Amino acid sequence: MPTNAARIFIAEAIGTFTLIFVGVLAIYSNGLVQPPGTANLAAIGLAHGLAIGVSVAALGAISGGHFNPAVTFGFVVTGRLKPAAGLMYWVAQLLGASIAGFLALAVVGQAGVAIVQAPSLATATRGGPAPAEERGEPTIASG
Repeated sequence: MPTNAARIFIAEAIGTFTLIFVGVLAIYSNGLVQPPGTANLAAIGLAHGLAIGVSVAALGAISGGHFNPAVTFGFVVTGRLKPAAGLMYWVAQLLGASIAGFLALAVVGQAGVAIVQAPSLATATRGGPAPAEERGEPTIASG
């Protein structure tokens, strides 16, 4: 029988694995059925929600159901979880997420995982598309 710490570690790793694996495959499969540049956010959100809901129901009594390093960080900062235990949670979560990522890569291949293109530097620095004058479109000032 594993110790309590080992059970918590395994529960967090499995829960995080489930969330990431289901989430990545939901995003990938959405790209297969939707036209390029569109997303069915309801389906993607539902997949994530069901994954976290099932994981919390199945494993929450063992580990508390964090499954997200940010949640664990909040517990550590507020004193609800000791830093050493928080570190164990983080390692389990990162391990589970990494395994999910590598398995998703093995299932759908590099092209499937890299389906989303990074925004251009102009878009990333401004937070939106290039201004109309840079795209050669008329503006109010230019008539």
